[in-house]
Amino acid sequence: KEFDRNAAALIDAFLSRLEPPVVLMAHNGLQFDFPLLRSELDAVGVSLQSRPLCCDSLPLFRKLEPPGSRCGLTELHFRLAGWRPEDAHSAIEDCASLLRVLSCRLPACLDWVRHQAVPFDSVAPKYVAKRRLPLPDFPYKLPGPASQNAARPPPSQLLASQNLQQRQAWRTLAVLDLETTGLYQPRVTELALLTADRADLLRRGGTDRLPRALNRLCLLFNPGCRGDALGREHHRLARRLPAPAFDSASVRLLGAFVRRLHQPVLMVAHNGARFDFPLLQAELRLASAAAAGCSATADAAKCLGSVLCSDSLPALRELQLRPGADALQLYSQAFSGEEPPGSHSGLGDCEALLRLLLFRLPDCLPLLEAAAAPFETVAPAKLH
Repeated sequence: KEFDRNAAALIDAFLSRLEPPVVLMAHNGLQFDFPLLRSELDAVGVSLQSRPLCCDSLPLFRKLEPPGSRCGLTELHFRLAGWRPEDAHSAIEDCASLLRVLSCRLPACLDWVRHQAVPFDSVAPKYVAKRRLPLPDFPYKLPGPASQNAARPPPSQLLASQNLQQRQAWRTLAVLDLETTGLYQPRVTELALLTADRADLLRRGGTDRLPRALNRLCLLFNPGCRGDALGREHHRLARRLPAPAFDSASVRLLGAFVRRLHQPVLMVAHNGARFDFPLLQAELRLASAAAAGCSATADAAKCLGSVLCSDSLPALRELQLRPGADALQLYSQAFSGEEPPGSHSGLGDCEALLRLLLFRLPDCLPLLEAAAAPFETVAPAKLH
């Protein structure tokens, strides 16, 4: 999708969750990234209400490195971290590379930020763009029948046909993974969503090659309660970081992310029907109830409710993979004993499940579609 008001709202909602003051850091940011982002925001008529600061890391390393040294991000990463990034020039990998490079020069970096950070609003746009008209908003509606005079089937048959049409009309697959405080009355400590376009997936069906164009969202939450032994590591992580609770701002952020996707969206989680979907539903309802009267939160919750959801566990079981196996075991079975990288982290588990679904896509896709139901129909779990 193009950069629209939903994209701007997503950026602002994400920054608003962070403890202020927030500093945006980019390599050559003052010459490229910040002016370009400012131009895109101006084109949709939005200014960031989170009021972040911004700082450019390139002048810092030109000052720190020996004269004549190349200060491109890949070269810096190789000199300071000792290896070249596997996926350079993808946005998320470049962010991770810059974070590693900055951590190697942390005292100088912090001092640089204190003296060089400027308000993002003070950055001049890179170009003056024509204002873009807002796109049609959510929820997505399937087109009606071509002719009003056509013979109509019985209501029950019509409803079943419409439901089947909606389940098969999805355009974005969203893989969900939740990390929690444990298994008994858990609370969410990490939420990850990894999304891919339907056409990209169909082109790669039967292989294990993930599409290049993937949207990622990963959020940490402070659950406000102790976890059991299975969830203590994620709870300690959430407590070490200044992570906010799962609140109404989180609901609006998730709504803004989903609005960015091509509709309709099919959300898949492994054992989602018994764990991820009820737990996410409970967190969303609790946060929405605490913000009763906030129309933006209510709109975001409605947007999330109309997402289709389907559990991958029954589908993979029906394909006669190992009965009762978890996602890690199924992955190992499908890929000759290989273990997924980053397992038991939100995005790591999402990538493993997406790769597994993609490998078995021709067989499992009809099963996922047949079991899909609107997220709003999911009964909430009991929270701690």
